[in-house]
Amino acid sequence: MTCSADMKFKLSAISYQLSAIFSTVYCLLFTLFSIYSYAFLDIGLTLTSFEPYLNLQKKMQWFGYFNRPKSTIIFIALCFSLYTIYCILYTSLKKVKISLKRVLFLSILISGILIFAYPSFSHDIFNYIFNAKMVLVYKADPHQQVAANFPDSMLGFMRNI
Repeated sequence: MTCSADMKFKLSAISYQLSAIFSTVYCLLFTLFSIYSYAFLDIGLTLTSFEPYLNLQKKMQWFGYFNRPKSTIIFIALCFSLYTIYCILYTSLKKVKISLKRVLFLSILISGILIFAYPSFSHDIFNYIFNAKMVLVYKADPHQQVAANFPDSMLGFMRNI
């Protein structure tokens, strides 16, 4: 039994619409992931003096650092949801011929969303920056000197001192 061309077109249109819905949900999940990443902002780091943001930052830090069971559940749920929708989009991409433009648009959109995410658990970035500062500003070798020997306001962001 074969499907008529009209039936195939309708199934293709439905698959395309479902793919659009899942793409939107995928972008929303990445937005939530970007917001969630600020729960792991370094405690000593202040990005701005804007009071409403500082209140949100404190709540997010409390949630990320001091309410770990709920934070873990949200992290796992976000990762599982993102992976599930990725699999759905991948299989629908194989079934329905989606244009390269649409795939590139979704990729660029997700990249744009993730630009605003805080690089969670990347504490070593501050160590690398200060090691460069030791070489360029203080003319010291970071392999022979420790960062604690230098009076600098950046030491509050480092983990290995």
